[in-house]
Amino acid sequence: MDSKFHILGSITVAAQTQELNVIREFIARCAADCKFDEQQINFIELAVDEICANIARHAKERQSAKEIIVSVSIEDSQFVVTIEDNAMPFNPLNVPSPNMVDYFRAYKSGGLGIHIVRTVMDNVIYTPSPTHLGYNALTLRKQLPV
Repeated sequence: MDSKFHILGSITVAAQTQELNVIREFIARCAADCKFDEQQINFIELAVDEICANIARHAKERQSAKEIIVSVSIEDSQFVVTIEDNAMPFNPLNVPSPNMVDYFRAYKSGGLGIHIVRTVMDNVIYTPSPTHLGYNALTLRKQLPV
């Protein structure tokens, strides 16, 4: 099979919530360039925003991550977003999906970020840094529109 790879762009921002709008605009522009419709662009933005907001929030609490790197590429007909941070490794995919009936019965709020990411993206892969000095990566994939 012919493997196709194309880098659309990359940005590096401080691991601060004030930078989330910059990340959203970058993701929206890349997704629009790939001909996603408005709803799918919003879903991709939401997924990336959830991950980056968690990184920024935990960076502030633990004084860990200093920056977030967001890269977008096309790989084998998939829109691929890779989010890297230099915080202590944490695999968000180890967070169990909530039972939504129980969630709403308990009148909970918040805590659905990872569930949302899993729901709106086709594939999510976490790669921890091999050392405490490296970068963790979360890769989100979405099939390109036909």
